[in-house]
Amino acid sequence: MKREKRVALASTITNAVTNWIDTRPQEYRECSEMPRLLMSTPDRIFDEYYRMLDEQNRQFLWPTLSALLAISPERIRQAERAGGGGFAGMFSRVTAKKVRNCPKVQVALC
Repeated sequence: MKREKRVALASTITNAVTNWIDTRPQEYRECSEMPRLLMSTPDRIFDEYYRMLDEQNRQFLWPTLSALLAISPERIRQAERAGGGGFAGMFSRVTAKKVRNCPKVQVALC
């Protein structure tokens, strides 16, 4: 699939994940507690979108990456255990200055 189409698909993925969490919170909790239920699919999609992350498409991909992390709790746990800073460590391309200047990111990191 071409890069442009993958970026366009990003908002659909974000909507699908947030709708799933909103409409089936119990199912989401169960999958969060037993990460094998999702069979690492969110991780593979996250990796693909993370490779595409740049200044031009950041506004489209950050919500998708955040939604994919929300359904990939094992990835966050691994980053915490490795000392990678959890969610913040996943987005190491963002400088500390940019994070400090963006209140929405600061809230997400808390």
